[in-house]
Amino acid sequence: MTPFQIAISIFTILVSGGVFISLYKIGKKIGNFEKAISSIEKTLDKLPCKDREKQIAATHDDVLSIKMFLASKYKNTETIWGVKHSPTTLNENGSTLFKNINGESFLSHNKELLIKKIDSKQPMTALDVEYGAYEILVENTNNPIFNDLKCWIYESPSITIHKDQEIRQYIVTLYDVCYVLSIPLRDMYLQLHPELLPNSDI
Repeated sequence: MTPFQIAISIFTILVSGGVFISLYKIGKKIGNFEKAISSIEKTLDKLPCKDREKQIAATHDDVLSIKMFLASKYKNTETIWGVKHSPTTLNENGSTLFKNINGESFLSHNKELLIKKIDSKQPMTALDVEYGAYEILVENTNNPIFNDLKCWIYESPSITIHKDQEIRQYIVTLYDVCYVLSIPLRDMYLQLHPELLPNSDI
């Protein structure tokens, strides 16, 4: 069975089995899944197959696709943390969370790495940058730079948010953190690449 078939099989089990669990649990499953894929990649690397690099790249793309699908399917983060205001900006909830996780410090310390990763996606428009910023953050949640943020999520209780004119408690997930970080990261990148901005003010 190819890595692609393994990825699709696991994905099918997760979705068709009615696994409506929290993003925290999904994140753990994704982590285990990525370890399995990593093991497969090491095995492929030992094979005398000229196409193994293509197979490894395809497996990585499949993993990313599944992660992005789960992130979008189980949580509509934009309506909780942001507001579409030409372009999207953080709302009160998002700004509070950004402050609580020391988002400014995180982006400052990891600016060079994150900018390079957005560069690798070769964005052509400001919207590409917005999507790319979120994608590269999600892609790198297993990078040690996220360890402090993961500890914060693990140790923090639910927080109070405002949504649909209601006040309620909300358990923050890693995907929420990635979204909140992605908007300021987008702005940082566009400051370095104003040529990607539309003619009108952003």
